[in-house]
Amino acid sequence: MADIEAVDLFCGVGGLSYGLVDAGIEVKAGIDLDSACRYPFEKNLRARFVEKNIREVSADTVNGFYSDRAFRLLAGCAPCQPFSSMARSKKSVQGDKWGLLDEFTRLVKAVQPDFVTMENVPGVKAYAPFLSFMETLDEFGYFYDWKIVNCSDIGVPQRRHRLVLVASKHGRIKIDIPKGDPVSV
Repeated sequence: MADIEAVDLFCGVGGLSYGLVDAGIEVKAGIDLDSACRYPFEKNLRARFVEKNIREVSADTVNGFYSDRAFRLLAGCAPCQPFSSMARSKKSVQGDKWGLLDEFTRLVKAVQPDFVTMENVPGVKAYAPFLSFMETLDEFGYFYDWKIVNCSDIGVPQRRHRLVLVASKHGRIKIDIPKGDPVSV
């Protein structure tokens, strides 16, 4: 199997990155604007942390982390507050977090990685930024699959539903999560 290298957008302290490493993927960098995330991300993942607003991140910046020898994965979990049930219950949701998934879409267009993965709250599926994200995947020739996953079905000790999406430029891809599989931590 060829090597896969990842850049994690909205990386926080590295939860998604940690799972990627556990799956054998080399995380080259994580990008987040929260400086408090630098130490745990770098300490636990031994990868570069870039403290930067996603709106200021260019394709050249992202591409600069990848080598020529590996497949490229662009991963991200854009902050989900705008799409959560609490946000939907309010009359009006203001703020720039609505545009963060659009920024992820912008970088997928510009970088055109081999693989893409994203995770968010299930409610995101009903909003224009997610639909635009999927249209971009179609436009650039990605095969993709997404599912609502009950985290307790994969060994996480809480009932929490998440939308998980995977995409590939190298053929059909499917999310297949057997119930009850333990998650190694």
